[in-house]
Amino acid sequence: MAMQSMDQSSLVGKTLLSLVAVSFDILFMLQHYVLYPTKSTELSVKLNGEGKELLIKSSDEPTSKNV
Repeated sequence: MAMQSMDQSSLVGKTLLSLVAVSFDILFMLQHYVLYPTKSTELSVKLNGEGKELLIKSSDEPTSKNV
């Protein structure tokens, strides 16, 4: 792309477009990691008597809140 833009004398336009794309990427990364980081939640795993994880909850257990 650099060789093509130098050949067509359009180096400024493509450079500006690439800087805009990089700035949007930086903005999205800031939002993801700094502004709105994921909250670590503890998930409790229910095991049956054999030490295996249950796939279906019993109807006797209370339902958990939606997070």
